[in-house]
Amino acid sequence: VQMIMNQRVQAETRLTEINKTLEELGKISEDATVYKSIGNLLIKTDDTDGIKSELEEQKEVLEVRLSSYKRQEEEMVKRYQEMEKNIRSEMELEGAE
Repeated sequence: VQMIMNQRVQAETRLTEINKTLEELGKISEDATVYKSIGNLLIKTDDTDGIKSELEEQKEVLEVRLSSYKRQEEEMVKRYQEMEKNIRSEMELEGAE
């Protein structure tokens, strides 16, 4: 459960970054200089629309991934609760004997 929670938090953080970046790109003029991060480099680019498209695509992928993480997390918590309930029932039965 912890691993999925960590992945979910990372995806949420990245999604927040992408949303903020898209918001800022929407505020700048068409002729503004924009740099794209590639590894440890910042590369100047004139293709603002291309960057927006890439970010939108990444956003969509992250939203699907985030939905999957949430679903997995809910399923694991549910299984954990069922196991805990079964163990408690077994312990109560053994205690009654």
